[in-house]
Amino acid sequence: MTTSKLRVIAGAALIVAGCAGHDDNEITATTTAALEPSPATPFAPTDTYAVLERCAVQGEQTCVGGYWIREVNRVDGLRLVSALDVSRLGTEALAQASGGGNELVVRGAFGPADRRTGLHPFLVYEAWRGLPDVGPILGDGYFTVNKDGDELFASLVNTGWEKRIGTVSVAFAPRLVDTAWLSSRVLEHGALVAGRVEGSAFEALRLDANQVYVRLPDTVGPCPMEELFCGDETATYERDENRCLVPTGCATPRACPMYIPVCDPGYVLRSWASQPAACPAYACDPAFLSL
Repeated sequence: MTTSKLRVIAGAALIVAGCAGHDDNEITATTTAALEPSPATPFAPTDTYAVLERCAVQGEQTCVGGYWIREVNRVDGLRLVSALDVSRLGTEALAQASGGGNELVVRGAFGPADRRTGLHPFLVYEAWRGLPDVGPILGDGYFTVNKDGDELFASLVNTGWEKRIGTVSVAFAPRLVDTAWLSSRVLEHGALVAGRVEGSAFEALRLDANQVYVRLPDTVGPCPMEELFCGDETATYERDENRCLVPTGCATPRACPMYIPVCDPGYVLRSWASQPAACPAYACDPAFLSL
């Protein structure tokens, strides 16, 4: 593994004081299965999903003594590993993971134990990053959402639990985050959801997200190649679920509100001219998407 990759992942796993979350009193009713995760299994070459908890000891430029990782949805999933092998991740994914701390979830497997220390390295195959300054609630399950025709299924990773659901709610999303983009990441692009399956036998179940982990890398597009020629008017756009600006026509600029919103820390403001008066529309995108 190259030194540069080691430094990138070291930045991604800076020491974190515990897990992000909320008080137990905030937990609402949920399906029992989401609160009864499977116990951890012995080290094995099978894939597992884990959160990067913290570096064992933070050195000047890298982690010393290994990393603590926590296999999600498991009772005793906290593991000390000798190293994180990120050589299988692409350059874009590594760049977007950098600085993520415990906003990162990884999928990988444990490698052979080091003869001297007895610790296993963790071989990272894929990485996901959660929305900045958002944390799952204590007791949340970590899910994938799979589609079979018109049906949706929520599956607890690292377990065999799966349930058919009717919808996925991303109402938790911070102000001005593009929820169409976020929902599409869950339904079409392999994002992970930390949340609860709510409902009863008498209604369609709903997966309520408290955090969404976007699969890395997440890039704009592919976007349609369309151009507008509006003369003295202004070309206007709307943004689709892939963050592409799609032309919506031409408009005569008129007076617009002077207010320009401010995004929360960790987000970047985007704007584009919109109908009907060519006034700017806004969205707050996670800053790591720009990397």
